[in-house]
Amino acid sequence: MGSQSQVQLYNEALLSIGGNVITSTTETSPNAVLCNRFFESCRDYVTVNSRWNSAQAEATVTATSDSPLITVWTKKAALPTDPYCLRVLDCYVTGVHEDFEIVGREIYSNTMPMKIRYLKRITDLSSISPAFFQAMVRYLAYKLAYPLTKQHTVQAEMLKMYDFAIRDARLLDAQEGVPVEIRADALTIDRFRS
Repeated sequence: MGSQSQVQLYNEALLSIGGNVITSTTETSPNAVLCNRFFESCRDYVTVNSRWNSAQAEATVTATSDSPLITVWTKKAALPTDPYCLRVLDCYVTGVHEDFEIVGREIYSNTMPMKIRYLKRITDLSSISPAFFQAMVRYLAYKLAYPLTKQHTVQAEMLKMYDFAIRDARLLDAQEGVPVEIRADALTIDRFRS
């Protein structure tokens, strides 16, 4: 991917709003303190905001010994923690999509074990795509804009720039692979008729 780092992320966001750059994430300057305060929530928010190819992971989940109290579902499993699951995208049992529901840090379904594809918490910024990185830069700039400039217009402009960045990034991500083919069955055919 690239040599993207947390300091680079902070500095690009700061420069976007006319702020002074930092040299380390451990320095005690006001800009570094603000960046550190917002970084984790910004990183996780931008991660769950799209189906980033470079943030996806897969795991097999197995049912716990206790069953859900809600009778719609018969089984539940803990969500992965290594890497940490932020959002489940898809579930499969023998290659077929499986219905599921997320309740807290558990996944409910009627069939387990099952394979899941999910968005993981990013721990290494050099592992993500440049477009994903730039979306993080823009969202961090949006969060920093008012505390550093005291101008709502600058903050609003940064939010627009984030919207543009994430739209462009989604287009780029969509070009990395073959679209998933949706196969019709009796149930989907009936849905389209109604």
